[in-house]
Amino acid sequence: MAKEIVLVADADPRSLRLVGMALRRAGFTVIPAATGEEAMRALAGALPQAMMLDAALPAPDGLALCRAARAEERLAGMVVLVLGTDAGPAARAQAIEAGSIDAAALDAVFSRRLKQKGFTILAEFSQANIPTVGLGLVAKNAFIRERQDALEGVLRGLSESVAFILSPKYKPVVLKTIMQHLRISDPATAEEGYQDLITGLEKKPFPSIEGLLNTQRLLKLRNPKLENIKVEELIDDRIIRRLEESGFIGRLHATYGIK
Repeated sequence: MAKEIVLVADADPRSLRLVGMALRRAGFTVIPAATGEEAMRALAGALPQAMMLDAALPAPDGLALCRAARAEERLAGMVVLVLGTDAGPAARAQAIEAGSIDAAALDAVFSRRLKQKGFTILAEFSQANIPTVGLGLVAKNAFIRERQDALEGVLRGLSESVAFILSPKYKPVVLKTIMQHLRISDPATAEEGYQDLITGLEKKPFPSIEGLLNTQRLLKLRNPKLENIKVEELIDDRIIRRLEESGFIGRLHATYGIK
């Protein structure tokens, strides 16, 4: 029995290699392509059962490649999965709805909108209670030692921005921003996005070791060297703890009406 063929198109050579290795181990025949042009040539000479591609492919990009493939009748049964996120959630949602691609990772706002139109959601990670890394501030050790005043100022601003978003008083402003940024015209969809946003925000932006460990597990698939990093050594919460102990964060929450 002939092996099923998967065309993998990704401009990142490490991703191309790792995805190809995983598919070959699973028993698939893999055709690699580093550009949209290479993928087009591969499609002209083969009939893959599936295509996995990076949305940010050069010449042509991933979504343009999807449209071109869908226009060919002989490729009508080919499953298409977008790996990258550079196309943006709105463009990926439109591509799924138009039938250009078969699956993609989407923000909850767009996945919920597609669900209402009859599409299937394979997994809702926002409800899985999996620790991740959200808002964060990254700096070199030397900068932390020498410019604690500057970092404290940034963390004060970051903490207040979180308080602003979580404040019921400023909800209309946040909703308007969501609609403009995500190009949403439906107020009900924007409300769902707002609920997802405030659910994912921590009132106190302390770093999470569990979140960093989960991020490490994902990233080491692309760069195995990351497995050697001790994530607990990456955390320095002295400044944010100082703001908490001084009462600054508590006063913010009182000012913005956050319980």
